[in-house]
Amino acid sequence: MRLKKLAAAFLAALMLGGCASEQSSTAESSSQPTETTAAAATTTTAAATTAADTTSAASEAETESSTAEKPASEITPLMWEVTSDKGGKLVLMGSMHALTEDCYPLPEIITSALDSADALAVECDVTNTAASLAAQMSELQEMYYSDGSTIADHLSPEVLAGVQGFAEACGFSLALYRTAKPWVYTVLMESAVMSQTDLDLSLSIDMALTKLAKEKGKEIIELESAEFQTGIISGLSEETCEVLLSFYTADTKEQMVQQMNDMFTAWTKGDYDYFANANDVSSIEAELKTLTEEEAEHFRSVWLDYNEQMLFSRNRSMTAKAEQLLEEGRNVFLVVGTAHFCGDKGIVELLKADGYEVRQIQP
Repeated sequence: MRLKKLAAAFLAALMLGGCASEQSSTAESSSQPTETTAAAATTTTAAATTAADTTSAASEAETESSTAEKPASEITPLMWEVTSDKGGKLVLMGSMHALTEDCYPLPEIITSALDSADALAVECDVTNTAASLAAQMSELQEMYYSDGSTIADHLSPEVLAGVQGFAEACGFSLALYRTAKPWVYTVLMESAVMSQTDLDLSLSIDMALTKLAKEKGKEIIELESAEFQTGIISGLSEETCEVLLSFYTADTKEQMVQQMNDMFTAWTKGDYDYFANANDVSSIEAELKTLTEEEAEHFRSVWLDYNEQMLFSRNRSMTAKAEQLLEEGRNVFLVVGTAHFCGDKGIVELLKADGYEVRQIQP
């Protein structure tokens, strides 16, 4: 892969900074695509049960682990404690929207953080099936072209051939997605990569913690909404999607799968530098120097715009809401995608810049 580091950076931004609701709905609902409105409506109805089904799966994984007296996992995702002079306290934790069975039961440091808090703050409540249905209905309207055009009219032949080859290498066909928009293909490619790993959306830590919090009678605070999150992905420009999809070819399959596995390993170990570097354009400058000046500027521009939409603007919004909770003297366990916390534009550094005391808990 010519730009391996940049490809990994895009993947990290989507997988660890992307949208929890999108991860648990679009990829799943798109798994059985159709070309007709009626069939698409059926797909949406089936997808509406995804949140409930995945909640059950996460619960069952926890229950089965408990029944078998399986020892707690040894994962050490990044965690911090933030306090304010108003008596507010936040425990921050970076999540990953798909995990493996080995991550459960959750370690005591995570369950204790939830037990000690009055509320759980998440990107959005992924167990809220009504909200998921509304988001998916809205999303479905944006998935397919209605003007008679096809994906071939919106992606270059080279990129389209690449993603088709990648999909085939992963064991499925894109034939039924002829009228789907480029942003749908970015989700499909992520899903294709995940299908080659042991990662499972139904084992999302966001899902498991939200359900556990509800069982314990904790308040759920949504920092965003399902509709907002689906809008981020569906709002990606064709230019951005073209760049994202250019990394997927039959020849890059193994490398993309390895990158996702590496990302998961970094998450389980709380490797801050891994995620900070993925958010930092300067870390990929060496690769960009292998391109022509025009090509490098194009990739840099798209990457910065993508990061602004997927991470940086949301980081600022989440930070403002976190600070509001601190100033209100709230005691909250705040869990969002790991990429939102790392780097000089991440939530941790933004809180420090605003004068809050931030102490890393683990690893």
